[in-house]
Amino acid sequence: HTLHMGTLINAKLFGATPEAVKHYAIVFEDKVTDYDDLMSVHKDTPLNEVNRRAGEPVEVPCEIADMTKQALAIAEAVSKVDRSKVRVWREGGRCMMQIAKGQSIDMGAIAKGFIGQRLSDILKHAGMTRGVLDLGGNIVAVGEKSDGRPWRIGIQHPAESRGGYFAVASVKDESVITSGAYERYFEEDGKRYSHILDPKTGRPAKTDISSVTIIDRDGARADALCTALFAMGWDRAEAFLRTHSELKALVMHADMKQAVMTPAAASSVTSADPSVKLTVLK
Repeated sequence: HTLHMGTLINAKLFGATPEAVKHYAIVFEDKVTDYDDLMSVHKDTPLNEVNRRAGEPVEVPCEIADMTKQALAIAEAVSKVDRSKVRVWREGGRCMMQIAKGQSIDMGAIAKGFIGQRLSDILKHAGMTRGVLDLGGNIVAVGEKSDGRPWRIGIQHPAESRGGYFAVASVKDESVITSGAYERYFEEDGKRYSHILDPKTGRPAKTDISSVTIIDRDGARADALCTALFAMGWDRAEAFLRTHSELKALVMHADMKQAVMTPAAASSVTSADPSVKLTVLK
């Protein structure tokens, strides 16, 4: 277990020898620290330098530029934000970013998915063929179990303590990412506020969704889509998924009695709680 990016991070790493596992663990810990130093908005990082110098071009590590480009593409796809004021480009061999004066940028909606995906790629490059990475509830399944079967990943029930699942996803080499107000929130005057912001108001999203789960080979895409769907609310999210049936997505209503999933998700997800009515969208 290690604490980074404001959340608890742990990993199950498997290897042919104890030495190999130890090596993977060192690689994992080092890279998690590197990414935290690169992208956190809670300390002095290259991403915060872009915010500090809003209105002027800033050179950034290319991984930040890549992640920003991906976030912008998804924002455009779901029509959530005005992306025109965020510029990302290459100048010679350097990666540059610029945001408008008065703006600030935070990669909370995509960073953990992006980092989980990169960590999986780095560990595979180091020789690891199977494992499970958990970045505060963002799960990356690397490879498959030793017997060739898929990893079984529980999908958290928002009203239950950690480890209480309402569905289970069977996955190989995929990320299982869930957005919900239960993992990170604050309370004021007896009201609970989500950490997910509404792009229209800039305030905590008021939504009739309690959680969204996306299963995808691209962790960054899964993370960003989860956040966007959560902020859309039930009706818009359901309409979006009807027209994007290729996505493996599962959405639970705020009443916590009903959930819907796409036909693509139905091949991987099984119900684990009879009190939640799970419907496949047609």
